[in-house]
Parts: sequence; C-alpha cells; structure tokens
Amino acid sequence: MILMYCSIAVVIAVPLLPLLYVKSIMNAIYILLNNKREAYKGQNLVGFILTVLINPIVLAISMLIDLLTLPSMLLADEKNFEFKYQ
Repeated sequence: MILMYCSIAVVIAVPLLPLLYVKSIMNAIYILLNNKREAYKGQNLVGFILTVLINPIVLAISMLIDLLTLPSMLLADEKNFEFKYQ
C-alpha cells in the first residue's frame, strides 16, 4: 500500500520538477536584473550561477526526502494530528 502511495507521489511530482527549476531560474534572473543592493560586486551573478548549477541537486534531494518521509506520515496515528474543526 505504501509503495502505491509513493508511486503516485513520484508520478505527480516528477512532471513538476522542471517547472520548479524554471521558476527558480526566472526568479534568479529577476534578482540579477533588479537587485541594486549587492553585498559585494557580482553577488547577483554568483547567485544566478549557483541557482543554475546547484538547484537541480537541491530539487532531487528534496524529492528523495519527501519520498522517505511519506510512509511515516501516512502511517502516523490519527491522534497525533491537530483537528481545527471539531
């Protein structure tokens, strides 16, 4: 059962990863072009380059962590959840 839920999560999340990557690149481009308060000369360019190079790794690690924590979240006892509307 857990394997099925993890498979569904992968099927849903994998198509979203390129969109998340493009969103972060566009955000880095916006910062590169509009941020006038750099701590050092070229900070915006360095941030853009780091975003392009490191963000795919961060997205992959984030997805792996989500898949590893999904079973424990799905199998958690319901008394540990908060119920806002009782």
